[in-house]
Amino acid sequence: MEESAFYGYPNKKEAEKSQKQEEITMKKKLTLVMIIITIIEAVCMFVPGVFKELTWYPDYYPIGTYTLSDYQPGVNAFHTLHNAFAGILSCLTIALVAVSAVSLIFSFLEKENNLAKYSAWLPFASFISFIALSVYACNFVQYKSEIYSSYSGAMCEIELDMNWLFYIMIILFAVVMALSLVIRFAKIEDAPAKKWSAQMSIADEIKKYKELLDGGIITQEEFEAKKFELMK
Repeated sequence: MEESAFYGYPNKKEAEKSQKQEEITMKKKLTLVMIIITIIEAVCMFVPGVFKELTWYPDYYPIGTYTLSDYQPGVNAFHTLHNAFAGILSCLTIALVAVSAVSLIFSFLEKENNLAKYSAWLPFASFISFIALSVYACNFVQYKSEIYSSYSGAMCEIELDMNWLFYIMIILFAVVMALSLVIRFAKIEDAPAKKWSAQMSIADEIKKYKELLDGGIITQEEFEAKKFELMK
């Protein structure tokens, strides 16, 4: 019986080649998803909603006390530029996200360069930078505003807190990092190669029974029954 009759794999090399191609196709699909999500992350950095302002209005009495206002507008990640260190973290985060997107595009296009080599780890660097920015901004970025200063003779105190878009970005980062690990470490089970090996074992068994048939040791009916059993 011809080897090519078994599921289209004439030899083990062809089976392994098919497996490798399936792995490449899967990784390219996942990389494309990562590119789309990373671009969304970059856009979210500029969209109001990453942080919210907590505005503490000075009380008329007693002097020196403040009341938290219900007015908490959403602001983007670059609202932290009121603080030098937070501003650096904001720029670093968007730079890492942008570089991550470019490296993923190179990887998707199968362009071999140093940037593409780090495409699996850049999402983690972006995430760490974003978390550092958020922690610092929500704990140390405070400034004064002249809003309502004429009301009590004191300026409002402004600080930042995490807003709804922050949590969406955390989910996006988590998805990209998970996909990055899958692309780097996951392997498609070598099904084609295993299938080919199994097929060759069946072929060997059938060949042995055919020799027994030719030698008159078994009948045609017994050979057909064994062949049917092996091919099930």
